[in-house]
Amino acid sequence: MVRTHSPLLALLLFTVTFGLLTARSYFSAQPDTPSCVMSYSRPRFIEQMHFDSNWTRFATKYRLYLYREGGYDAFDEGYRIPVLFVPGNAGSPKQVRSIASATTSAFVELMGTDPEAVTGGRIGYDFFTVGLNEEFTALHGYSILEQADFINDAIRYILSL
Repeated sequence: MVRTHSPLLALLLFTVTFGLLTARSYFSAQPDTPSCVMSYSRPRFIEQMHFDSNWTRFATKYRLYLYREGGYDAFDEGYRIPVLFVPGNAGSPKQVRSIASATTSAFVELMGTDPEAVTGGRIGYDFFTVGLNEEFTALHGYSILEQADFINDAIRYILSL
């Protein structure tokens, strides 16, 4: 009779020991200290109105925006190194906020520590993003072709600025 309960007793002992070790690890041995800093952005999306049907046949379907961080970027026109953010399947142009906001903040911090950065050739980035109507391109190949055509036209326009 002792032999039939022996595996059950071993399993119970293992489960209790594992549970106690897991609880100890969770409550007292966390290696990460809460040191996250909240990031804030004040996004402004400036639609490029001159990017019209003279530039692309998809001007009525899709949109091109210039991202500006409120409080940092004073000019509503692109004048720095251009970066084009293209959202993925069913993506939104607003997805550019996190990378553009962090990059702008880092550049402003650099300018605070090195006022000669601009004369040294470090001029920052202009983030452009495209509004592709959050289309499900993974499910429709023709939409990918239309978007690729629009993006090629957008690159041509951005480089002309």
